[in-house]
Amino acid sequence: MTYNYPRFKNSYYDLASFEGPGRGEQMPDLVLTDLDGTPVRLSDLWDRRLVIETGSVTCPMYAKGVSVMNRMAEQHPDTRFIVLYVREAHPGERIGPHETLDQKREMAGRLAEVHGDGRATLVDDIEGTAHKTLGSLPDMVYVLDPGGEVVFRGDWNDTDALAEVLDAAATDKQLGQEHFPPSKPSPPTAIKTLFVGGFKAVGDFVVSLPGLMALHRKADIADQERSSDDS
Repeated sequence: MTYNYPRFKNSYYDLASFEGPGRGEQMPDLVLTDLDGTPVRLSDLWDRRLVIETGSVTCPMYAKGVSVMNRMAEQHPDTRFIVLYVREAHPGERIGPHETLDQKREMAGRLAEVHGDGRATLVDDIEGTAHKTLGSLPDMVYVLDPGGEVVFRGDWNDTDALAEVLDAAATDKQLGQEHFPPSKPSPPTAIKTLFVGGFKAVGDFVVSLPGLMALHRKADIADQERSSDDS
């Protein structure tokens, strides 16, 4: 299956599966680049607590939470916040799939321009090595303790849950939940974000929406079954 797909299809995502390092596990020492192309090892960043969110310019789920994440970063100056730029969630005729790493870094720079993101942005390689390692979903969030241990992760960035985790960090309180039904972006935010990709991005999303909703319901049921098995 093509990683940098030219058009969005539901088949590119398995929403019922969340691969990647779980809570209590060590995060792999991934090698990323900054917007200038300088290599950055993830281990260089976990001298203090680290929050990683995946995102892309055409991802409405990422876009809807940017302002909240900016405020959260200001409220927790002792914690490092970064965005890991991955593949474009909804490519179209304006923003297509990445063909080179230079092109990918250039597009990563548009997160601040288009969405006003004030966090540092790091860029995955063209094959999506880091993205696949974390779980391949478009808007995941991980919290690492100093040293790189995963203390929280969410298949979708639920900002309320993340705030609870960060506020309770000093008490070692852990949130057991890892699956979060994605809260819907407002229609203006969703349309604006999709149109950045182009008319084809909007059309592909509309066509895929019924199936996408069904996939989310399937993921919710799978999570409920896992919770029942664990209880």
